Amino acid sequence: MTDDELAYFFLSHPGKYRFYDNGAIHVYFDMDDNGNGEYIYFHRNGQLSFRCTYISDKLNGEWKEYDEGGETIKHVMYQDGEVVADFLENPQLKKEYGVEEKTGLLS
Repeated sequence: MTDDELAYFFLSHPGKYRFYDNGAIHVYFDMDDNGNGEYIYFHRNGQLSFRCTYISDKLNGEWKEYDEGGETIKHVMYQDGEVVADFLENPQLKKEYGVEEKTGLLS
């Protein structure tokens, strides 16, 4: 991440953070007492690893995971903690779920 991207991220995501020993963000999380919120994990090189959303302590919504180079390695949809669609195995489901194509590269 560039310094400007990092500053924007911190300002737009007022949650809790954990860092790698090199100072890079490892994880951002913002969860309430009811188990609702999101986690965003980063690779040591600063690139996005994955992000996920929880509702009542169960995974819900899109989970897209990237390797350190930004290539998609997992892309699924969760509902109440269960996988309901695997977009790598069935790309045609993306339209049904209204999923957009995005890259994992942040800079």
